[in-house]
Amino acid sequence: MSVAAELTEAIAGLRSQLSSILESVDRMAATRSEPANSVGNINLHAGGAGVWIATTCCAVMMAVALIGAPILAVAYLDMRAEIRALKDTDNAIRAYINTGALKPAEQPEPEQEE
Repeated sequence: MSVAAELTEAIAGLRSQLSSILESVDRMAATRSEPANSVGNINLHAGGAGVWIATTCCAVMMAVALIGAPILAVAYLDMRAEIRALKDTDNAIRAYINTGALKPAEQPEPEQEE
């Protein structure tokens, strides 16, 4: 094929694509000019078992929070008291070690008999 024949085929393909695009644009313009007849409905049917399940779950969650919070607070305070006691014990042990009371006493050298 010659270059002129290839160009002629390419031009014909582009013309067919352009005509299909223009037809699509004309169809979209025609449908856009018409008023929309669609009406959307949203229906909510709340009630029955789902509402009771959600309400029960919320009530249980609130009960656990109201009962569990004081229990956790007491446990936290006990833990802090235990940590404080362990720190005091550790400080007392370190103070005892630093006084030098644990150093071994120097033993006098035994006298040698001549």
